[in-house]
Order: sequence, then C-alpha cells, then structure tokens
Amino acid sequence: MPSRLPQILLFLALLPACGGGAGSADAILRLANAPIVAGDRFGPLQLGETTLRSVVDDFGAGQIAATATDTTQFELTYVAGQLRLVFDLGAVLDEPLSPAVLRGALRDFPTFVASRAEIGSAKLSVVELRTRRSPGPVTIQGSFADGPALGGPASRLFAHLGLPIDGAAMPGDDFEGVRRFQFAGLSASVTFEGAGRSRIERITLFPSAE
Repeated sequence: MPSRLPQILLFLALLPACGGGAGSADAILRLANAPIVAGDRFGPLQLGETTLRSVVDDFGAGQIAATATDTTQFELTYVAGQLRLVFDLGAVLDEPLSPAVLRGALRDFPTFVASRAEIGSAKLSVVELRTRRSPGPVTIQGSFADGPALGGPASRLFAHLGLPIDGAAMPGDDFEGVRRFQFAGLSASVTFEGAGRSRIERITLFPSAE
C-alpha cells in the first residue's frame, strides 16, 4: 500500500500564546480550574458547539498547526502546551485549503478567520490538557467534582466516570511508565508510582459518539 505521507501538508506558526492581549490572557486564566465533562466540555469550551472564531476572539491565536489531508484541521495550542484545541474544517469546506492559502492564513490568523465566515464557524472537535513541564504564570489543571484533574490521582478520574475501580488494575495501554485509558468521550494518560500513588498527566476530550 503506498504511503499517504506525501499527501499530508503540515504548517506551523509560532505566534504569541495569547495573541488577543490582556483580555485573552484573562480568559485563559479563567480556564485554569474549569470543570471537565467527558464527551462534552472543558469549562466554556463545548465540543461540537464552540466555534473557531469565538476561540480566536476570546483567547487569541496561540501557537497554530495546520494539517491538510482529506480535510483541513487547525490546532491551537496555549500556555506552553498545556491546552490544545482542534478544529476540523471538513463540515464547512468541500475540499482542503491549498498550501498557498494556508501559508497566508498563518501569517495573520485572526484576520483570516474573521474574513472567512465559514471557517470561523468550524466547531471544536478535540480538547487536550497536559500537565505543565516548566514553571510559568498559569497552570491549567481542570477539575472534577472532587478536586483538580491534571496532577490528581487516577481514582479522581475513575470516580468522575462512575467507575469504582482501582486504577492500577484498570486495563490500558502502557508505554514508558505511562498507562493510557480510553473511555467514551475521554482518554487519559496516568503514571503509577507505586504504593498506591498515581498522577493524571493528560486528558483528551472528544465527542462521545466517536
């Protein structure tokens, strides 16, 4: 089978983490301990509802990656990689954006999104949260009903999902000391440190129907 890699176009734009100024910085800060709901939302960011235009207006452009295969996807990353938002344009465009259009878009992403109403209407498809790896002014943790999510114990995750089970006994994919769990609308990466200690390192939200 021939490789599809030559058909994949990847563009990166390293832009200010909060390109919208003080207002967007405040908006990011308000997300720090926002509630997480599997398959649905992270605080005000709702899967299948929140639009690309509203995110750029509220949070700025962040660090942008664009991929083009059968459809175009924009990935916006904020606060040193702690928050990643993915928008798939397949529902609003009949074909992927061309390389020339993508290069132009990433030179001034907020203006591009504002000028293309159909692209600005693209809906949020994935939210990913990661633990912070270096010191910084904002730490995104998210929260479950009984406390912070990222950095919290696996038992907090399982309680949120209604699973009364010890995380160490839960089946998952292991890689270099990290176990990845997949549930309806949510996947999580957890480290187990022995003596019953565990730590949630990453949470990814996606529509439950997927």
